Amino acid sequence: HMRVDFLPMAMDQILNHVAKWSYMTGGRTKVPLTMRAIIGRGWGSAAQHSQSLQALFAHIPGLRVVNQAALKLKREALQPVIEAIAAAVGKRG
Repeated sequence: HMRVDFLPMAMDQILNHVAKWSYMTGGRTKVPLTMRAIIGRGWGSAAQHSQSLQALFAHIPGLRVVNQAALKLKREALQPVIEAIAAAVGKRG
């Protein structure tokens, strides 16, 4: 499982490619990408796996950050993402 602590290692790709691609193509190309990362809080993961970096990503234009606490909220948050991906894939086919 992907921990949020490792996402900064892909910051160049996330910040300079994924977040800006729609802007760079004048909105003609969408990047329906979902990155799911967990926070190690409560599992005794120590300092290396216990950061909360959501705010770092929330301040990048072009990215949408969803932080849920309950399973029902997780489904509600991911449903629009799943529909956007399905629509983008359907346009290609």
